[in-house]
Amino acid sequence: MRRDYMNNEKPYTAIALQGGGALGAYEYGVMKELFESRGPDFKPAVITGISIGAINAAILAGADKPIETLDHIWRDIFALPIPMPPSLERVYESFVPHPLQQFFSVIGNEGMYRFRPESVMAPFITNSIYDTSPLRETLRRHVDLDRLNSSYQVVVTALNVETGQLAKFGNAISIAMSIEGDGKYANDQGLTIDHIVASGSLPPGFPMTAIDGSSGSYYWDGGIVSNTPLSEAINCLEKCGSGSRDVKRELIVSELLPMRGDIPQSIDEVMSRFFNLIFSSKLDLDATLFRKYSQFVDLIQDIDLLIKTIEGNDMLKEEVNRALASTGTHFTTGGIQNSPGFKKLIDHRRIDAFTLIPFTAGREFRNAGDFSKASIEARIDAGQKEARKRNIGQCQFLTFA
Repeated sequence: MRRDYMNNEKPYTAIALQGGGALGAYEYGVMKELFESRGPDFKPAVITGISIGAINAAILAGADKPIETLDHIWRDIFALPIPMPPSLERVYESFVPHPLQQFFSVIGNEGMYRFRPESVMAPFITNSIYDTSPLRETLRRHVDLDRLNSSYQVVVTALNVETGQLAKFGNAISIAMSIEGDGKYANDQGLTIDHIVASGSLPPGFPMTAIDGSSGSYYWDGGIVSNTPLSEAINCLEKCGSGSRDVKRELIVSELLPMRGDIPQSIDEVMSRFFNLIFSSKLDLDATLFRKYSQFVDLIQDIDLLIKTIEGNDMLKEEVNRALASTGTHFTTGGIQNSPGFKKLIDHRRIDAFTLIPFTAGREFRNAGDFSKASIEARIDAGQKEARKRNIGQCQFLTFA
């Protein structure tokens, strides 16, 4: 059975947001275009995020006015320097060259992290360079936890420092919708500020984050293991529409750290490129991949239909099982149908639409530690323009042969 959909049919939409520090401003630009172009009634079904993507996801799901709140946070709180009168800002821009502004975040960012003097005075007894209490305060002021846990499925990931395993944390809705075989959530009471901060606790800059107090586990940035929360988005998306095969599902991925890049010409560019390669997605995300994924899902569903047809005809079932036995296999049609592996396979659902928004901001704006106001503005603008160029306002349905 093959199904192709017209572009005017509304799907369930999942958004996957990568990590990338200050590059998260680009994600905001993409989200701004997505929400504005699809109109006031648009609401995603799923958002997954890692690191800065988890912060953006928490604001999108937990703020009363998500796009306005993201705008305020990126332009007025995360951007350096802190807001100042226009006259002083013009003086600042005139006398402090942009290349120098790009390094000011090393001192700290009062909306996100604060320098710990003891990391210099006594580096052997501290476990981070910065204190992330400013980020906690920013999230407390702008994210309503009740809204975050009741808006739509939200999942963030973090790395368990002791076990080395990637943990996924879900909001109350995603936990309630989880089914056996999904992969267990590491929490059972919904998302808190701790879970969001844990997802962005990148060492050695940021301290590991404790979940459930001193007796719980400690976590670092989930991007250390995988910086694209793709499987989490697909797993949640498959549950939409009560898992029905007849609803449409759309996946949107905002990429911050692509594999391809320029040859670095300076130490700064070397470090930026090195960081990008470590945290970039190791999977080639394109429409071809999701066509193959969806064709695989269709094939499994066709096999399921075939087996059900055979099982419903006693004479045919006997002939097929006799033929299977003649090959020396112990399989029967009923055995295949009831095997745990086959049951997991037929639970998968196709991705009907896919859009990747690649990171296209200029070379000078690819430093994930650059929170300068000019760079933030450039990334927001570039993200919105690229999303518009990719026609994110329209669902990009895949075609199947």
